[in-house]
Order: sequence, then C-alpha cells, then structure tokens
Amino acid sequence: MAVEEHGSGKQLIRFRMWPWCSGGGLAVGLALALLATAAAFDGAWVVSVLLGSMALWPMARTALECGMAMSVVRHSLKQLWLTETF
Repeated sequence: MAVEEHGSGKQLIRFRMWPWCSGGGLAVGLALALLATAAAFDGAWVVSVLLGSMALWPMARTALECGMAMSVVRHSLKQLWLTETF
C-alpha cells in the first residue's frame, strides 16, 4: 500500500497484491508428480496415473486457496472504495 499526497486535501492510495502459496502443498504435489514420472518411465502405467492424479489434489487446492484469498482482499478493497464518502 502506498499513499500519495496530491494537494488540496486529495490523496491517492495504491494497492499491490499477489498470492503467496504455501511451500508444503507445492512440495507434496511436486514429490507426487516426480514419483508419477518415475513410475511412467518404469512402465507402471496404473501407478503413474494414480500418483499423477494424487499430485493434482494439493496443486489444485493451493491454487484454489490463493484465488479465494485474492478474491476476498479485492472484494474488501472494492467495498471500501464504494462506501468511502468524499
């Protein structure tokens, strides 16, 4: 957040936001993806598909939670903007 003074009592407030993902969820997803890749190279296709589908769960959950958090912050800032009196 940054506040800029523009004189005559006017201010400009700038916000920059970005998602911050947990390392644990990404590490689990990456480890399962690596195991799925190793199983595919070994020719164990059923195991590879199962591990690959298991790798999607923590990755998708991490993306969902980051998106939800960004949506809540954006909605809150929008409500703050709409309720502000000038």
